Amino acid sequence: GVQFGTTTEGVYGITSQVRKHCKKPLMVKLSPNVTDISEMAVAAESAGADAISMINTLTGMRIDIRTRRPIIKNNTGGFSGPALLPIALRMVWQASQKVKIPIVGLGGISTWQDAVEMLLAGATALQIGTVLFTDPYAPIKIAEGLAQFMDENGIQSLSELTGGVKPWFQGGFDGPVNEQGEKQLELLALRFRNEPLDAIYSSPLIRAYRTAEAINKYHGLPIHKDNGLLEIDVGEMENKLLTDIGREY
Repeated sequence: GVQFGTTTEGVYGITSQVRKHCKKPLMVKLSPNVTDISEMAVAAESAGADAISMINTLTGMRIDIRTRRPIIKNNTGGFSGPALLPIALRMVWQASQKVKIPIVGLGGISTWQDAVEMLLAGATALQIGTVLFTDPYAPIKIAEGLAQFMDENGIQSLSELTGGVKPWFQGGFDGPVNEQGEKQLELLALRFRNEPLDAIYSSPLIRAYRTAEAINKYHGLPIHKDNGLLEIDVGEMENKLLTDIGREY
């Protein structure tokens, strides 16, 4: 089909035209195959959408290694399922910072815990789909799990969860690389072993410079420290909750 929902102009144009003729509540489903989905949400809201649902499927592809042909006759297709959840959560959270209309969250929800996460990210309501292929009783399990979670935590309404995530505020914290991080750097060094590199720049932060050293392990290039690459030092606000910062400062 035509990719008409991948620009703000496209989203605004289609939504505004449908709004002229639609007398019922208008909900626009947003594609994740964009650079900034929050801008698409703003465009839909500005054009008259009553709500948005997100996210639609990501564009994926599989290839038959024997025939060398795409498995899907359309060559590419929509990718859905549990793997989408972290992406959907991030996008719902981003959009919820920009619009006031309700967001119906979907994408990878398989359990009641997933549902709670989606609500906390900013969703007002939820949709599930792919999980029904493997567990037709998933809606019942999710509803029962949500009800139990609410009882255990003294929550009277699901709306109390919507947008309840407490984001961290993080700046230029300069700390050492932990043991797991060192193992990852070894893998990173191997990944760049045969890559042609002309120069390596790094901020003076310890973890950034260690990353540069790993990349440079098999190259022997000079590593240029550049203060212009430093993250902002937020001082005593580092790792505090955004809500606490707003209250204290």
